[in-house]
Amino acid sequence: MPPKSTPKEFANALAERRSRTTKALDKFIRLRSLKNHPHLADLRTPGYLNNPLPKWIKDELAALGMKQAMEVTHINQWPRAQKEEVRKALVHAIDRGLRIDFFWALWDEKKEGTLIEPKRLPAKGKITITFYSPQKNVRVSSAETTFGHFFVDVAK
Repeated sequence: MPPKSTPKEFANALAERRSRTTKALDKFIRLRSLKNHPHLADLRTPGYLNNPLPKWIKDELAALGMKQAMEVTHINQWPRAQKEEVRKALVHAIDRGLRIDFFWALWDEKKEGTLIEPKRLPAKGKITITFYSPQKNVRVSSAETTFGHFFVDVAK
């Protein structure tokens, strides 16, 4: 889900299946001791990741490389039901000490999608979360200041 990228950044995100956002989410999970995080009780609250993202999450993700306000706006626009499924998987992984890997890719569907694997959250092992953006929502800027940059919009 790179909402605004140079051609090189966009090509790298496609090839690696990782955007600035997914890289920041990976670092957030790996570098923080979330089991004792002061906001863990908040994360357990249904709907907590819905609009707008809490300030502490924005601050922590910004410190880990997700510096563009546009990326936060993009996450805030993502479908609420999908963000809720991510929240549940995140809490499940924290409680059980599981690894979570985040990915991003384009697909042919009309709307965003989130695939959490395995479908039944495991007691051990790892969880993979892939965010999918519709190919039809990719556009190239012709504006003078962002000429040639790629944008990925959230479906309306």
